[in-house]
Amino acid sequence: MRSEQKMALVLGIFIAIFLIFAIVIYVTRNTGTYEYDNGYDTFIIQEIKDEEIEYSKIMIYLNGESNFKYLNLIYGPRQLEDIPVDFKRDDLLTKELIYITFDPGTNLSSKGSVAAIELAKVISNKFLYDIPTEGATTSESNGYPIITCSDVNETTGVIYMKMSNQTEIYSKEGCIIMTGANEDDLIRSADKLGLILMEIMRQ
Repeated sequence: MRSEQKMALVLGIFIAIFLIFAIVIYVTRNTGTYEYDNGYDTFIIQEIKDEEIEYSKIMIYLNGESNFKYLNLIYGPRQLEDIPVDFKRDDLLTKELIYITFDPGTNLSSKGSVAAIELAKVISNKFLYDIPTEGATTSESNGYPIITCSDVNETTGVIYMKMSNQTEIYSKEGCIIMTGANEDDLIRSADKLGLILMEIMRQ
């Protein structure tokens, strides 16, 4: 082998090793993977962090361990353990349509919409429950459907998002009430509700 070829080969190997090392360093700095044990099963959770966004990548199994998908939520189960919960999953998962409603007078910012989107990722996901999910308000606002907890029936479920001095999730006559002390906590409530529906977290 000519000296030029040897040099090129050595340089190529060096570059390959450098790239692998750089990737390992990047992944180590920007992700943290852990197993979440809910007392019955364990789930792989990967925390993704970079300069612009942080979220949790959750591995969910579909009909066996060989068939799985990843679901991205803003918060993972470790960040949600403190939120008290008291509701029945069937109050939502037996329905044909679910409304996510809120009081328009609370003037939620775009973060309020994020909470609803986090829920829809789970409820209307075709790989999970595939239940149509629509936004609504409790009184007239910009043409949205007017939906309150009194609209719960055999085929329609309601999730009522509202601001409160406490962050929690509970049921009142079949209506799921999801509260947050601020808009970030409202998103946390949404993610915990979704993780309980998937039975990744338990009540």
